[in-house]
Amino acid sequence: TSSCFHLLAGTSDGTQLLRMLVTLVLPAATAADSAVLQQQLSSGQAHSAAAAAGGGIVFGGLEQQQLCVLLWTLSRPMQYRQRIWLGLSVGVRLVPRLWFSYILPLHLSTPGGLLGLGAAAAGSSTTTASTAGPSSSSNGGWVQPLLVLVQAYSAALSFTHLEDFYAEAAPLLPLQQLYDSSNPAAGLVMLLKSAVWQILWNEVGISVSPKQQEQQQLKRILGEIGGLLLCQLHDRNCTRQYCPPDAFLADIPAGRVLQEVTARGGAGEALGFESDADEDDLGFNALEQQQQWQRQRQQAIAGRASLTQVAGDGGDG
Repeated sequence: TSSCFHLLAGTSDGTQLLRMLVTLVLPAATAADSAVLQQQLSSGQAHSAAAAAGGGIVFGGLEQQQLCVLLWTLSRPMQYRQRIWLGLSVGVRLVPRLWFSYILPLHLSTPGGLLGLGAAAAGSSTTTASTAGPSSSSNGGWVQPLLVLVQAYSAALSFTHLEDFYAEAAPLLPLQQLYDSSNPAAGLVMLLKSAVWQILWNEVGISVSPKQQEQQQLKRILGEIGGLLLCQLHDRNCTRQYCPPDAFLADIPAGRVLQEVTARGGAGEALGFESDADEDDLGFNALEQQQQWQRQRQQAIAGRASLTQVAGDGGDG
């Protein structure tokens, strides 16, 4: 109900409760913490990981997935969106916590990476919820955690100064987690590029059942805002390079584009642009949201500059 939404997403007490929940369910906020969890996951010590977290949370279990569902649901009303993502990104470092506590260990421990979770589950009937979690289901459960990460990262990046980005400011990930030359596939850039490519190209035109429509809508949103985050990261890389430029380019087989355009009857259909496509029921528009955050950031910077100038004039007087 609207009152529950307002209590959790629109009040100081609700924000504090969400912060406590995030720190409990996502205990690892650094690469060192993640390495410990990764080692325990690989050796099947899920309960030891829970004990290390100090809160009885089974690493890789339902709790992380349910937290992502909760945060995404609370952020859908426009009036709460910025409060959720910026408040948690700055207040409890949601981006590194979600990355180091859940997505990165799962990505590294799954054959084929995070996007191969469905295939891994289908090929192993002995996989348990305590070691692989609900994301290992064949319904593409990796989508919502990655969507929450991308949304929170994009929001924090919109308000992060250029120098703070390269100084590895607290709300964001260390640059090595974006791209590591020793293991490029483990970085966020390559993971995000693969996810966006799969959604916008490989899965275009696939028929889904009514039960899968909600998941497909989440994928469309991830394709949109994931593409925007890739553009943001690419812009920062163009300003000061932290990874090879071709890391942002999709590996397209020769003749694939022409083949797809011909098969789908034109460029518009090949790219999934349909005139009668359903819009997001909640009016989600990643580009409009991004532009709004950029305007607010510019106003905040202008306000600080004015205050600095006033202070300087006062000192001269």
